[in-house]
Amino acid sequence: MINAFDPSFVDYNSVDPADLENNLNKAFELAETKMGIPKLLEAADLIEGNPDERSVILYVSLFFHAFVQAEEAKKRDEEREKEKREKEKKMTDLQSQLSETSERISEVIRERDDLLAQNQNLQTQIQQREKAIKDLEDRYRDLMMELEELKKKRSSGRERGEKQIQELESKIDDISKQLAANEAAKADLEARNKNLLAELDATKKANDEILAKQDQIANEVKASQSKLDEEAKRRNRMKAEVEDLKKKVGKEVERRRQKSKALLELQKEVQALRKRALIEAKARRGLDVLKINLEEHLEDMFQWRDLHQLDTEGARLEFNLEEV
Repeated sequence: MINAFDPSFVDYNSVDPADLENNLNKAFELAETKMGIPKLLEAADLIEGNPDERSVILYVSLFFHAFVQAEEAKKRDEEREKEKREKEKKMTDLQSQLSETSERISEVIRERDDLLAQNQNLQTQIQQREKAIKDLEDRYRDLMMELEELKKKRSSGRERGEKQIQELESKIDDISKQLAANEAAKADLEARNKNLLAELDATKKANDEILAKQDQIANEVKASQSKLDEEAKRRNRMKAEVEDLKKKVGKEVERRRQKSKALLELQKEVQALRKRALIEAKARRGLDVLKINLEEHLEDMFQWRDLHQLDTEGARLEFNLEEV
């Protein structure tokens, strides 16, 4: 039974099949030290074949309880190990997600900074374009005023005025073209700025979502850590309870051992008393037989004396055992 409980407990190479008493004592010692089963039997009684039946039944039943407790402890350990692996896997997954989220946040922050820099550059370009457009508009307005003045002076110097008017109109056309190009560039810059603002808003939104997810993962990690701490505290409490139970079991085992020892001593005393009573009964039966034989012998002797007329009176007397 000990080998079935754990094959590593018994070294069969050190066992001598001829030394029965030593083998039994080793088995009792292994059962007590390895399995917590107190020694309730004596090797000599088992070898002689006269052990107490109730003690044997109790001792064997303790093996059954030890097997059941070992199986339950094994299942509890397997469940705890499985739960521990699952929690460790979950913690690893959460840490991996947290690391990926942190990397994503860094990437989003870099993209946001790039978009802000691009937006700043576009704002600067827009301001420069607006300034250029304003300068061109001022120049255009000055040229138009100059053109009006030249038209007024056209009557005095028609040819020279027409030439100047053509030059002014050419300049005005150039300025108009520049204004149109600047307006187109301004519209393009505004469109790009709008797109950048939309991308920036989307980036901010994604950043907020990532931050919220990071907070959620952090909360889950915190909750898992709290559960692990509670589990560790619960294990410590259970360990303390197990130690306390072991102490109580040790005390109970010692008490039962003392009780079993006292019971064995009482059983030995009872057996000795039974043997003594048997001897005394046999002695009483022998004395009774001896008494009967003596009585019969005395009666025979009395009759023999009467037969040979050994009494002085010559009369035959009746046999009286008490008088004899």
